[in-house]
Formats: sequence, structure tokens, C-alpha cells
Amino acid sequence: MPPADPLQYSQFKRHDMRYEVHVPSAPYEGESTHDEGRAWDLCLDLSEEFGYAEVRRNGVILGSYSNGR
Repeated sequence: MPPADPLQYSQFKRHDMRYEVHVPSAPYEGESTHDEGRAWDLCLDLSEEFGYAEVRRNGVILGSYSNGR
């Protein structure tokens, strides 16, 4: 349950919207961000370099790229 204070609530919501870019073949290459567009751009770049990358939010895979596609 979110905190009652509006400022704390906004921080809670922001934390909830963290996107993680995961590269199974190079786990140290992943990154996380609050910007969904940046996450997808990074995912595309990493898939071109490592062959496969995926975007996750709260541990749920939202989608992936393979070899830049």
C-alpha cells in the first residue's frame, strides 16, 4: 500500500516504474532506467552487440530484441 504523504507516494510510483534491460549472455551489461524509451533504445543496441536483450519491469519481460530486430 502506498504511503499517505503525496510526496512519498510520487516517489513510490516512480520506483514502481523502473525498466531493466537484461542481457542473459552478458549479465553485467544490463542497465535500469525510469525512461521506457531509453530502455528500448538500449535494448536494441545491446541486442546488436550481444545477440539478445530484453526489457523487464518488476521482473516481468515486456519484450525483447534479437540481433537488432
